[in-house]
Parts: sequence; C-alpha cells; structure tokens
Amino acid sequence: MKNKIILILTILILLASCEYEPIYNNSKIKDIRFEFIEMEGDQQINKLIINNLKRNQKKLYSDIYKIKIKSKFNKVVLAKDKFGSPTDYKLSVTSNFGVENEQKKLSLVLNEEFIYKNLQENYDQSNYENTIKKNLAEQISEKLRTKLLTN
Repeated sequence: MKNKIILILTILILLASCEYEPIYNNSKIKDIRFEFIEMEGDQQINKLIINNLKRNQKKLYSDIYKIKIKSKFNKVVLAKDKFGSPTDYKLSVTSNFGVENEQKKLSLVLNEEFIYKNLQENYDQSNYENTIKKNLAEQISEKLRTKLLTN
C-alpha cells in the first residue's frame, strides 16, 4: 500500500514539474476556426467530419485553418457462410486533408476501420452501418483536431 502511494505521489510531482498540460485543456482549441474550401468523395462522411469540427468552434478566433477534404468509404466482405451469404464486413473510411493557415501547410491521410458481423434484418443493417459511419467520422475529426493542436 505504501509503495502505491509513493508511486502515485512521484508521478504527480513529476507531471507537475514538467509542465504537463492535457491537449483538450488548452485554450488554443477555442481560438481555432475551420474554413472548408474544397470537398471531394463521400459527401455523407465529409458532412459528418465538418459538423464534428465546427461543433466546438467559437465566434472569436485567432487562427483560421483552410481545409480541403477528400474522403473515401469502403465496405468489404471479409467472410461468407457455406451458402455464399456474407457474414463479416469491414467498413473503412480514408480521408485526405490539405490544411493550411498563416504559419503552416500540412497534408494528412487519416484512416479508420471497423469490422462487424452481418445482421439478419436489412433495416437494422443499414442503421448499424450509418451509426458506424458517424463514429468513424467522429474519430477522424478528433484525430485531425489533435494533429492540428500538437503540430
């Protein structure tokens, strides 16, 4: 028990002394504005990414990032049963970003994948796929935001 307390105190002291600051606790998040100048590829994915990035935007900003998006959505059958019906799918979203502001110019490729089993009902299947698309787009937008804040 004493070892755990000593370890926790040591970690806290080291983190406090090295000026550790969480990424999302940074005030820079509030000072960013995204301007989307070009969109290609899957429009549904692009709109989801844009909405996720604009969600935390403030009206007062100091940095404007101009972003070009090119997204691609793929649905691949991974496995089939003995009758030839698909049992497993892989959904993947690949987004190419061209980002520029006054100080820097970046080109990023972000990819997210999800593997799932086939559902019996087509209606449930399409709803589940739409939910997965939303989640993948949210993960990509969070990765992009993190890259912009740390570079």
